[in-house]
Amino acid sequence: SVRRVELDQGGAPGRQEILFTELGQRMRDVRGGPDGALYLLTDEPRGQLLRVTPRAAAPLAAAGPQASAAPAVRAERPQEDARLRPPGP
Repeated sequence: SVRRVELDQGGAPGRQEILFTELGQRMRDVRGGPDGALYLLTDEPRGQLLRVTPRAAAPLAAAGPQASAAPAVRAERPQEDARLRPPGP
């Protein structure tokens, strides 16, 4: 699982939130990219590479009271790169 962990002033871990449970997959690796995005690699026979970026924030007044309930990230599948594919026959 991927967890968001809040740190207190001294750097000690506090509240934790489990993220991406809706994917129903085990995460094999999580890395921060040079573009500021998080990259998630799922641990499945046909695993997925997901790129997670912040969602553009809408002003709360315009978005209404439901705005704060939505997650502030979006996940997308990066375009396939031939260098990432396993060698084939």
